[in-house]
Amino acid sequence: MGLHAQLHTELQELSTLIRSDRHLPRVAKLLADEAQSRKLRAEMRQDATHGIHTALGVKAQSLIAGMDQIYPLALKIYADEKALGLACAGSPPRKPIGG
Repeated sequence: MGLHAQLHTELQELSTLIRSDRHLPRVAKLLADEAQSRKLRAEMRQDATHGIHTALGVKAQSLIAGMDQIYPLALKIYADEKALGLACAGSPPRKPIGG
């Protein structure tokens, strides 16, 4: 089995486990933090897309504020994964440059 196929299989197994254990508090926290991260990134993409057509100012500040929120949220997600024993595949998020 190739690396891609093995990774795909492992991700499917992980997804199945998480879906089956949604009612557990720690899993629910992980899912909520990941949903918050997806929402924040979507808002930042939308701000960046609309910001191209507007003058710098409010939109730029909105993007900077969003970037400041991403790092602490990434740390929370890493801590959630670590508590569930899932963080063995990665290292903790690095602090952004200038942050």
